[in-house]
Amino acid sequence: MTQPNLKWMTYLRQFISENRINHTFWCFNSNSGDTGGLVLDDFTTWDEEKYEFVKEVLWQADGKFVGLDHEIPLGENGITLTEASEIG
Repeated sequence: MTQPNLKWMTYLRQFISENRINHTFWCFNSNSGDTGGLVLDDFTTWDEEKYEFVKEVLWQADGKFVGLDHEIPLGENGITLTEASEIG
């Protein structure tokens, strides 16, 4: 969440939002290389600063986050891809 990463991440977030490609970039893994992921090294605790940065472009339907699996929802506040397609 520092320069120069913040600049390209901001442009990428804008591109994702404008083109509705919500599950394209963000990595859950804490050791994802140059920018890290959405969780800290314990793989349990959210990196709140990054989460707030990407939250607006994460795929959501009816206030729930949409996972990419048809059977397993994405966490407690998540739904499956099948459920999202039923919402429309």
